[in-house]
Amino acid sequence: MRLLLLILLIIINTGTAFGQKRGTAEKTREVVLNSGDSIIVANILLDEKRIKTEIKKTYYWYFSGKISHNTGDFSGKLLNGKYQVFVQDKLVLSGNFEDGIKTGRWISWHANGSIDKIFIFKDGITDSASKDNNRHTKEKHLKKVRKEQEKKRIINLFNKKTIQKEDKPVQQ
Repeated sequence: MRLLLLILLIIINTGTAFGQKRGTAEKTREVVLNSGDSIIVANILLDEKRIKTEIKKTYYWYFSGKISHNTGDFSGKLLNGKYQVFVQDKLVLSGNFEDGIKTGRWISWHANGSIDKIFIFKDGITDSASKDNNRHTKEKHLKKVRKEQEKKRIINLFNKKTIQKEDKPVQQ
């Protein structure tokens, strides 16, 4: 009976030990860089893990108050997370980094606020199909932005009407 109980406990402990998820949240810190009339807001990876670099990929990193890039290697804290560039308080570039490599959707804007280009990055490489479909991607993104703006407009109207009703004196 004791042997059976011991075997059962070992099986349960082994199952729970291997069934636990490892923490994937990486420690990052936001840095803000002023360069003339532009401001760069980026997240840097604080974890000291060594990334296995690939010779054909371009890595972006932060060191001594500057963001640099190099093909095949890096020398500083890798960019990891949201990256934005503002010129005269207007967003002109937005994207994401993962372990120093551009990833996902990157959008650049004209000074008037209209979208200039949209690129999709996979493992640091621009998907060539995204260049060909740039107009389609741009239109799709604009529809999404317009929808969000319309929702905000409706919410604001609703809030204004609610406030006006509450402000009216009750007649008795």
